[in-house]
Amino acid sequence: MPQRVALAVALMDRLEERQALDQVLDAARRGLSAALVVRGEPGVGKTSLLGYAADSAAGFRVVHVAGVESELELGFAGLHRLLVSFPSTLAGLPLRQREALGSAFGLIEGMAADRFAVGLAALSLLADAAATAPLLCVVDDAQWLDQESLRSSPWWDGGCTPSGSRWYSARVMPLTAGVAGGIPDIRAGGLPESDALELLRSSVGGPLDPSWPGGS
Repeated sequence: MPQRVALAVALMDRLEERQALDQVLDAARRGLSAALVVRGEPGVGKTSLLGYAADSAAGFRVVHVAGVESELELGFAGLHRLLVSFPSTLAGLPLRQREALGSAFGLIEGMAADRFAVGLAALSLLADAAATAPLLCVVDDAQWLDQESLRSSPWWDGGCTPSGSRWYSARVMPLTAGVAGGIPDIRAGGLPESDALELLRSSVGGPLDPSWPGGS
């Protein structure tokens, strides 16, 4: 099945969640504060909802990051994968921010990275990227992002980082599935049985066992 068709079927009963995503996208287009966390049990369709938002983000620049379990203990690994999309603007950062980011990413030797300065550097890079169009930052499986990246990124509002209002005023819209702090969220539940069966039929490509409930 083509990916677009599969996505449409997976989201067939997601009107409330899609409306919430559409609302924050529209707010960001108007230059207003916008951020959202999609929560729910594993396998419930959070990734499909993130895909819907990315597909609906006309007029946005979209960047994607996915948390990786093997990098959970590697400080700033997730942030590095986010910011690697913007290497050309690194040289334009203020010296303290450039050094903090270089230290965090192992590019220079020196004292431990100042997390607030790293957060400011990330804000500066993303704000510059959003200068001509709002920037949608999508992260999936945020539970596997290292804590240093979470607390120095647009997916966290609190701690020793730039406040969420700074991210939003820079036209940077954080959208994540999983763990994040201090920003609004929605919860995705399971599909109704009839819709779940339709999704299953579209995936298996053949008849279901009639002895299974609803399988005929």
